Amino acid sequence: MAVFGKAQYIKRVEDNRLLTGTGGFTDNLARPNQVHVVLVRSPHAHAKIVNIDTAAAKQAPGVVAVYTWADMAAEGVGDFSFPTMFPNADGSKPEMTPRRSLAHEVVRHVGEPVVAVVAETYDGVLSDINAMPVAEADARAALNNLSFGPVAEGNCGGGTGMIAYGFKGGTGTASRIVSFGDRDYTIGTLVQANHGQRDWLTVCGVPVGKHIKDNTPQSQLQERGSIIVVIATDLPLAPHQLKRLARRAAIGIGRNGTPGGNNSGDIFLAFSTANPQPMAHRAPLMLGLGMVNDEYLDPIYQAAVQSVEEAVVNAMLAAKDSGGTPHDRFRIDAIRHDELVAVMQRYGRFGETQTSA
Repeated sequence: MAVFGKAQYIKRVEDNRLLTGTGGFTDNLARPNQVHVVLVRSPHAHAKIVNIDTAAAKQAPGVVAVYTWADMAAEGVGDFSFPTMFPNADGSKPEMTPRRSLAHEVVRHVGEPVVAVVAETYDGVLSDINAMPVAEADARAALNNLSFGPVAEGNCGGGTGMIAYGFKGGTGTASRIVSFGDRDYTIGTLVQANHGQRDWLTVCGVPVGKHIKDNTPQSQLQERGSIIVVIATDLPLAPHQLKRLARRAAIGIGRNGTPGGNNSGDIFLAFSTANPQPMAHRAPLMLGLGMVNDEYLDPIYQAAVQSVEEAVVNAMLAAKDSGGTPHDRFRIDAIRHDELVAVMQRYGRFGETQTSA
């Protein structure tokens, strides 16, 4: 009799559905009030865990819970035991060492789970968030190939798996020029639109979402996403002014209909490229910074609000249909340009058509 583990042939049985791409996965499931777990993994090998501060993560929008090993142990799920069907080579029963649910006191390898974050903000409907396909080489290639010109919009980069107002969302940009004295300055905006629900969508004051209705799952989605807004300018602004500018992003996204829903995690950033300075070790004792008088900032705020509003619409207009494969929960269609134009014309907000709604 052959002894298991000593060079005998083991027939392999495959699941045909998985091989042909028609298998069902737990990530394909969608249930009411469903949440998702993301594991924070160690970037180090053989490191000692000194402290885990979860306070900020627990306060983040959309986060339901954050678990460390101590939390799991308190719930009675500290360690796992994995029984095996196979004996040792000599026929004896193997001793299975319990495995920790999360790292405790030390990490033993790169990628070992340390913290489990349970959250509602999620783009896994269209993206495989666990695949982590972007490697260091991809990041370096992106930095090495930076160029001027139009920014890619729609289904690209971080916007690939995003949904906005029940339509395919993604990356969007817009900008405005403002003049101070004899010089022009730019307010540039980039958004990653993954927020809103269909009946909220408003474009230039027109309730588009109430007119473009259908029975597809995407049109029934509730607010469960988030939006990131980055505002950049070459205008010299001080830190307190940039904070004020970032807050105006909320007004910009609100003009498209979102009230900043309970399940929406919204992040707004603003920065200025003005006031270049030498490296600290080469700088003089005293440094000078320029800044705009606060009394003249209203045109800047208006430009920021307008560009944010437009960037969200641009993200949706540039997006393409996505999903609809055996691996995706839904097919998410992009907004149809002709349908949008027809609605805008009804309200006299497109071209020369002036009709009452």
